[in-house]
Parts: sequence; C-alpha cells; structure tokens
Amino acid sequence: MSRSAFMTFMPVKIVSMTLLVSAGLLLSGCGSQPQQVIAEPKVAVEPARVDVSGLLWAAERALSDDRLLTPEHDNAYDRFRAVLLLDSGNQEAEAGIQQIVVRYMQLGREAASRNEYSLAKRRISKALRVLPDNPELVRLYQEFSKQQAAQRQQLKQDGALVFSVTEMRSRDEQVVEKISGLTRQMADSGESMLIVARTDEEGRWIYKQMRKAVAGFRPRGDIKLGSPTRILLKPPI
Repeated sequence: MSRSAFMTFMPVKIVSMTLLVSAGLLLSGCGSQPQQVIAEPKVAVEPARVDVSGLLWAAERALSDDRLLTPEHDNAYDRFRAVLLLDSGNQEAEAGIQQIVVRYMQLGREAASRNEYSLAKRRISKALRVLPDNPELVRLYQEFSKQQAAQRQQLKQDGALVFSVTEMRSRDEQVVEKISGLTRQMADSGESMLIVARTDEEGRWIYKQMRKAVAGFRPRGDIKLGSPTRILLKPPI
C-alpha cells in the first residue's frame, strides 16, 4: 500500500476507535448507575361543586307554602336536610331549618291567642322534632299545657262537656255514652246547647249522636268551630 493510501484511511480508523471508546464508556456508565425516571408533575384536581340551587329553591317554596314537615318527602325540612347532606354547612339550608322552627312557634302562639291550646301544643311538638333540646320550645310547650289545663277546669265549672283530641279520633262507645248522658240531661231540663268542634264534620257527628241518644228528642242549639271540642249547655230557647 502506498504512503498516500495509508494517510487516506488513517483518520477513519481513529474516528471509529473514538466512537467505540465513547460507546463503551456510556455502556459502562449505564451499568454502574441506576437510570433516573422523571415523574410527571401532579396536577391538583378541584372536586366538582354540588349544584344545590334547585333543592334550595324547592325548599324555600315549601316553606312559603307552610309545608314544613308534611307531606312526607315534599316538605321544607326534608329538602333543607338533603341540601346539608350534599353540602355540609350550607348556610342557606341551616337558616331555612331555623325558619321552620320560628314558623311553628308563630303558629303555636296564634293558636294559643284563640284559646286553642291543644292545637298550640301540637305546633310546638312539631318544632321540637326539629330542635328537640331548644329551651324556648320546651318553655312554650309547658306554658301551653298549663293554659290548657286551666281552660279545661274553667269549662267544667261552666258546665261544658269537654272532649280530648284522642277521644274525637277514637269516637268509641265511651265517647258516645258521654254525649248521650248530656243529651238525656237536656231532654229533662229543656236546656239548649252549643257544640264547639274543630271541624264541621266533627260537630255534625256529635249532633248526630245527640239525636240518637233520646228517641223523639231534637236537641236545640248551634255548632261553631273552635277548640277544645266541647258541648256547652245554655238556657232554654
């Protein structure tokens, strides 16, 4: 081989040996050090916000319609509670539940102002289902109970025959006998009467029992709505 040919190929071999040495260094480096894995950056994902506006709207509408605890599954309390289950601490729902209690207190006081203490107690009892340990509700219930007891005592002194809500619901033989006994007294004395009932149907039922109590006797008097349910004797007409 001529000297010129040797000079031509010599740089190629040197370059090839350099590449081989470099490759060997790289391979030996890979064997001695662990390969680093670049972790993907974590992206914070914000949880989806629960849309409760529809439930709140339905709850407020039920509240304005006085659907406070009834009917079942279509009342303000159930809907406000549903909002709190989805969005704990929702201020509008918590305020709505307080408004339910306030409304029952208002209804209870209105009934008491008409001397309808049995109804007043029922209103407060429903409020106590929402806030069982509320001291103001407990105080109101006790107050209405005392007023109801005093009212019943006064009605008895006035000669009224008073019926409890339970008696009017059962309308059993004992209730019928109480009505019949008073009717026989009216037939003997010629007195008239005033029936006070919670509903028109209730008043008509009492009058029907009075008509049946004494054959041929037609009690004279009137029927009006009120509470408690009672029959009050009046002078002869």
